[in-house]
Amino acid sequence: MQNSKKQPEFLIKKLKMKTIFSTLKCYFTTLFFSTLLSIVILGCEQKQTNNTNNFSTGQAGDTITVRTYKHDKGWGYEVLIGKKVFIKQECVPAVDGSNGFSTEEKAYKTACLVAEKLSEGNSFPSVTIEELDSLGVLKPN
Repeated sequence: MQNSKKQPEFLIKKLKMKTIFSTLKCYFTTLFFSTLLSIVILGCEQKQTNNTNNFSTGQAGDTITVRTYKHDKGWGYEVLIGKKVFIKQECVPAVDGSNGFSTEEKAYKTACLVAEKLSEGNSFPSVTIEELDSLGVLKPN
């Protein structure tokens, strides 16, 4: 009689263990796919921002960030203060016409110059042809 009573208890414990393992398997599978999805999303976000650099404004909490981007007339850049776009430049400054920068590197160098001027306290930075020339922005590819 004791054997028959122990057998159902053993089956119940075995069934509970299967349920626990099944639940754990479900949790770990969900965790794995959530982590994988997060990695994919973060990877996509990094591709959207081609080139960034941070500069300090000297004011508490404000950071100057530069970003480059591709558009239909070439390359442009944005200068952000904090999280707000302060300057959006689609064409080469100080040059006649509305063509964008020919390369991402040229847009990035110019954006860094503008951000540096902002970080030094120049509220409305301008770029001269001489500065663009010294950066190599005006040279043909």
